Amino acid sequence: MSEKILKIFLQFCGIVEVIIGLILIFIAPVIEALGLSTIPILNQMAGVEMMILGMLLWYSAKDVKKYMIIIFGSLMLRYVMPIFEILGAFTILSMFTFLIGASIYDLSTATITILLLMREGYLFKKD
Repeated sequence: MSEKILKIFLQFCGIVEVIIGLILIFIAPVIEALGLSTIPILNQMAGVEMMILGMLLWYSAKDVKKYMIIIFGSLMLRYVMPIFEILGAFTILSMFTFLIGASIYDLSTATITILLLMREGYLFKKD
């Protein structure tokens, strides 16, 4: 039952990544309306990358052991991104709430994923 929770959580995180990726692709007008400068192609590239990562993460739930490298890649990104999100939050104060929220999401989902992987014995052997 608990492995099913891990798989559902991976699928949930994958779907969220795809949704955020779609938002990033079309967010340039919103950013400009806030008076911030942006380079739309960078938002679009980040959006496409997040969508692909989300699809891979969702797919990795089919066989966690076989596709563990996808999960580890996602974990590394979700632990590194908050560094830049927090720096950005204090640099671009109008985006403070969004970026702090994003860093909380990244850190919490990565930590929950690790805890679920440990619980299922994917990180350390169960006795």
